[in-house]
Amino acid sequence: MEVTSYAADLGVARNIEFRFDASSDEVLRLLASSKAFVYLTRFDAFPLVVLESLSCGTPSLPTIYLPLGSTTLAQGR
Repeated sequence: MEVTSYAADLGVARNIEFRFDASSDEVLRLLASSKAFVYLTRFDAFPLVVLESLSCGTPSLPTIYLPLGSTTLAQGR
């Protein structure tokens, strides 16, 4: 996938776990056990996964293009 190649080019792939086929329960477990959740998109106006991340207590780092961007960055702990 393009994103994994990009991470490899940047030298950060070993620090990132990419999951493209996780079940809903597994997504919540992964979010709860993560240090941070990075959500990179330009097109999702109200991403539920950002709210799910915050509900698990995981700081969410969405792109600045999101309406939630400034709010979630301020809430990250």
